[in-house]
Amino acid sequence: MKYILEVYHRGDCLEHRESQEPFIPPDAGERIYVEFENRNISDEYGHWWIVRERKHLFFDHSLKMQTLMLYCEPDPKNGA
Repeated sequence: MKYILEVYHRGDCLEHRESQEPFIPPDAGERIYVEFENRNISDEYGHWWIVRERKHLFFDHSLKMQTLMLYCEPDPKNGA
C-alpha cells in the first residue's frame, strides 16, 4: 500500500510525501511540525502549522493508495 501526505495552504500544495507506512493523522486544531523540502516555505512561514481541516482519499482497491490531505495555516506562535 502507498500512503500519500499532502500539506495545503491557501489552496496550494506545499508538501507532497509518499510512504509505504501510514501517517498518523493529526486532528483539526492540532499543531504540527513540518520540515519542508522547499526551504523557502520554512523561511517564510516557519515549521509549525495548525491543521484546520483534514481529508482522507481512498482509491479503488486495485490502486493500493491512500491520501491524507491537511489544510493548514502557519502557527502564529511559530515554535514558541
